[in-house]
Amino acid sequence: MGRSGCSDEVWFALECGYCRNGGDVFAGLDDCLQQYIKNFEREKINGEQLLHITHQELEELGVTRIGHQELILEAVDLLCALNYGLETENLRTLSHKLNASAKNLQNFITGRRRSGHYDGRASRRLPNDFLTSVVDLIGAAKNLLAWLDRSPFVSVTEYSLLKNNIVQLCLELTTIVQQDCTVYETENKILHVCKTLSGICDHIISLSSDSLVSQSAHLEVVHLTSIMPSEGLGMYIKSTYDGLHVITGTTENSPADQCKKIHAGDEVIQVNHQTVVGWQLKNLVNALREDPNGVILTLKKRPQNTLVSAPALLKNVRWKPLALQAYEFFSKCTHNTFILTCFEEAYQYEKSLAMKNNGTRNAIFVVQMLSERAIEMRKDLFLCFIDYTKAFDRVKHEELMKILEELDIDGNDLRILRNLCWDQTAAVKIENELSEFIQIA
Repeated sequence: MGRSGCSDEVWFALECGYCRNGGDVFAGLDDCLQQYIKNFEREKINGEQLLHITHQELEELGVTRIGHQELILEAVDLLCALNYGLETENLRTLSHKLNASAKNLQNFITGRRRSGHYDGRASRRLPNDFLTSVVDLIGAAKNLLAWLDRSPFVSVTEYSLLKNNIVQLCLELTTIVQQDCTVYETENKILHVCKTLSGICDHIISLSSDSLVSQSAHLEVVHLTSIMPSEGLGMYIKSTYDGLHVITGTTENSPADQCKKIHAGDEVIQVNHQTVVGWQLKNLVNALREDPNGVILTLKKRPQNTLVSAPALLKNVRWKPLALQAYEFFSKCTHNTFILTCFEEAYQYEKSLAMKNNGTRNAIFVVQMLSERAIEMRKDLFLCFIDYTKAFDRVKHEELMKILEELDIDGNDLRILRNLCWDQTAAVKIENELSEFIQIA
């Protein structure tokens, strides 16, 4: 057996994917990065070198655009998290990290107050490093929520309540920093939130009798064979903005369902021994369809409770709308703005889209909630209404992207904008029949 209880076959597959050629990892990344593959192959950059690559080394390899460097380094960060964090990342360690972030923010506040230049009782302007600490805390909370919001934790009442409490505290935190009051009053409210978050983390850490808390994720190889061309694999995959591919369900009696090894919450790490972390969804789909005889998947699996480990059937599937992608875009790109208060609304909105009979009316309700909150907080709220004809049919997107790249727009932002314009797919469900996914943009 290899690391984290994985078979040696799994780790051999991963090492082949990393070390065979650093350029192979880029094969499925953004199209704008394909021009650099030959440079990596010429310099014989292997997987180990790729994990430690720097901005300066990318410059020497001909990657001069800052946006392109960021896209590459973002993919490398995902590989590093997989390579170095698989053995140690579990619910307990993530709770420790959130606890540390909460206590760091508390120490930051108390340290400011001990300073001889503290003016929090008179000032109403929060310093930038203070806001950065708040954003870091929310980031640590999101990492913990990413575990609590997947199987098997979603099916355990205690963890579900803890997740809801953390979401509510994050919402409260983002609301507090927007309130019109003195810095001292804001700090007092944030101290209370931090202490509550620390208490939740301490409670999770104290659950030593529950093996789910200390179990790390592990890798598993799954072979799917006997695939009918008209049927497909029967998996539904959701890709996050940063290139993680999460399986959200399987269709009944499909190859993915019948193998009994694929579950909601699994992450696709490799396809046919090729690492696909950070890849575009369209390239992942192409890799899955490459061999009609079957496919070999390497999956990152969260700890499984034997009572709830049955594969999740695909139900009420809906295409992820542009509005929700816009929410994710602004929540990543704007930290010190009102959109931070959308944390809970966007989270609940995303959940509602997968529920039966929910749709446009729910989106209108969310907008109404945001409007009311903006009025309450005396903050400007900017809404973007899209004329789809002008926004898509009449815009030369390729030229627009070239201009944005020349302006050195952040690579993460470019990726999200590119996904808004291209590679959208949709399917039609009639009763229990789901059509093939087709390209719609």
